[in-house]
Amino acid sequence: MLPPALSTAATYEEFRAQGLDLRRQAKAAHEEAQRIAWSANNSNRTNTWDVDLHGLSVTKAVAKFASQFTCLRGMDHPGGVVMRVITGKGLHSEGNIPKIKNGIQQFLQEQAAAEQESSGKPWGVTWEVDPVNQGIINVHIPAEAAGQGAE
Repeated sequence: MLPPALSTAATYEEFRAQGLDLRRQAKAAHEEAQRIAWSANNSNRTNTWDVDLHGLSVTKAVAKFASQFTCLRGMDHPGGVVMRVITGKGLHSEGNIPKIKNGIQQFLQEQAAAEQESSGKPWGVTWEVDPVNQGIINVHIPAEAAGQGAE
């Protein structure tokens, strides 16, 4: 049998270890509860994000779009995000060609092809030219595409 002093020290260490373990379990349960609350509170909401690329060169516009797009995909928003990309109609471009709009659409097509090739599945991100304003591309980033980021 252990002397009383050693017995008390061993018991203290056991209780201390149990207390630390319970603290870790409580913290993990709290984190999971917060994750569930976030998802429940936001899964029926779709956020809209506007990006205006007027006045930029095509190269700079595509780079700015790619940066914003990557950030929005990484938001992990359970309801998804609609990115309204204001490209202009090309009315002030030589030949009235919408160069920025074409550059953004090419970027999205390349991303879709890369995703299809790497995963073998269609990309969850979709886009279309706004039916009311031909100078806007609406990019739909669904919840399941969150956290993937542009390659």
